[in-house]
Amino acid sequence: MRSAPPPSAFPGEGLLVERTGERSIVVTVADAGTAAALLNTLADRHRRTL
Repeated sequence: MRSAPPPSAFPGEGLLVERTGERSIVVTVADAGTAAALLNTLADRHRRTL
């Protein structure tokens, strides 16, 4: 059974990121669109270092 992520200390929208074979993380920012943009930027940077 999966447990729910802990509550965020920050108000606003967020995204639950479930990574294959790794821990899940929650990104909480002012709005979900900003969270998505942040994650896309980090993913692009990671791809460039491979």
